[in-house]
Amino acid sequence: MKWIQTWILPPLIGAIIGYFTNWLAIKMLFRPYKAIRVLGLKLPFTPGILPRERERLALSLGDTVAQELLTPQVIKTRIQSPEIRATAEGAIRIALEGFLGQPAERLFMDSSEKNTDKTVDKVEPVATMHENGRPAVSISAQILQSFQQLAGSDEIQFSMRNILSEFLRRAGELELGSLISREHFTQSILSAVDALAARTTQSSEASDPGSQPRLLLGAAVELTPDATVKALADAFIPKAYEIALPHIGAFLRGDDFKSRLETEANAFVKRALSRLGPMQRLFVSIAGYDTKIAQTMPDTIEDLIDTIENILRDPIAPEKIAEAICAVVIAQRAHGSATKASGDRKESFGFVDSSLQGVLQSLRGARDELRERAERVYDRLAGAKLREIVTMPFSSDDVADLVMNAFVQTISQGPNSASTLGVVFVDVLKEAARGKSIAEFLGIGEKDVDQLSGTLSTVLLLLIESRMPLLVEAIDIRAMVAERIDSLDMQEVERIVLQVVKKELLWITWLGGILGAIIGAVQSLISTF
Repeated sequence: MKWIQTWILPPLIGAIIGYFTNWLAIKMLFRPYKAIRVLGLKLPFTPGILPRERERLALSLGDTVAQELLTPQVIKTRIQSPEIRATAEGAIRIALEGFLGQPAERLFMDSSEKNTDKTVDKVEPVATMHENGRPAVSISAQILQSFQQLAGSDEIQFSMRNILSEFLRRAGELELGSLISREHFTQSILSAVDALAARTTQSSEASDPGSQPRLLLGAAVELTPDATVKALADAFIPKAYEIALPHIGAFLRGDDFKSRLETEANAFVKRALSRLGPMQRLFVSIAGYDTKIAQTMPDTIEDLIDTIENILRDPIAPEKIAEAICAVVIAQRAHGSATKASGDRKESFGFVDSSLQGVLQSLRGARDELRERAERVYDRLAGAKLREIVTMPFSSDDVADLVMNAFVQTISQGPNSASTLGVVFVDVLKEAARGKSIAEFLGIGEKDVDQLSGTLSTVLLLLIESRMPLLVEAIDIRAMVAERIDSLDMQEVERIVLQVVKKELLWITWLGGILGAIIGAVQSLISTF
């Protein structure tokens, strides 16, 4: 019995005490969950350590996670891993394929067309869905509505005008040679001449008075005021007459013209003599007048040419010619307006385009010369700036204002107006998209989808990497972890901790019992001496 008291009870009691104290210490980490009060006094060690230091522990753990575990560099390194890149590329590819597989017509449907489409519920990427499953406004309608709101903003309009004006100003500083090559410039002129000549020929064969060349020429002639016509005639005809006068003189004194004039003059004299009576012709023959006239004809021709030249050199001659041409144009225009009012549109365009077809056909017949001239013109203009070539009476600000007003007018009228450029453009897109998927409409194949997926995933990940510090700061991992821990129930916290370190805590409890038993055994050993 003494042996039991000496060697069994001390180790056993030590083991029980060690086990119980460790078990109690572990329990006191979590319990009690709340402070216990007796007669208004709080008992020591209540609540447990973790409940009592819960807020400080949450902040400390949040700091540890934010500063040591989930740092921007750690997240950036993870994003750069092949697994993340492959996952991102696969997700983007699935999204692209789902979108590109939709019928392309749905991109341009308004809300009324969507409501009549039985398969609309299958097209969530194209139309947003209400909670009841019915289709909401289509993306195209949403975009148009957004454009309408933006177009109504004075600030947006002012900003866009400034941007467009600056673009036109800088474009005007570009040289022609930097925008188009010599071959393209020449080919464009040749193609334009061919197309205009062919169109004019077709319009002439169809007797169409409303063809584009006739309409443009007719509008240009009809638009010019009478005073302007007279001013143009007074400005250009005398100068052209002055340039042409030496060539007219050379033509009059040319051997061919003199020979022709002498032949016609002799024929005229013969016709005049043939009209005389018999007696008169007898006296003329006896006197030899016909022979003398024929002999002196060259001198007479010279005198006639001198007289014509003197008349042509008269300073009043170009003025009279300008007045005559101006009167003809004004009279013909008045005649054209009268015939147009009476319904004979074909006759009203007669004097405008009577020679247009011949002029254009002559251009087509001289393609080699036209090419050479176009190349020379390009060589002369290649170093010139656009603003020097296109000398317009209005500034880039005026053009920007005109374009913006047209754009705002088109957008603000909405999709129900059949006369806007926007509706015409959408109708053209609808016709092009009919019966095609979005991928077919845009001409996107499998290789393009692969390339797009890779490019978009790379760009997305690079964007995330470059903004990682800002993203981590915005997420505020420290606050997020602290709030999450603080929101947990202590029983849940205890369950989570024990789930992770249950075996370790159990071993600590048993270790307390083992150490207590060892201490009891040592005490028994010491008591024997």
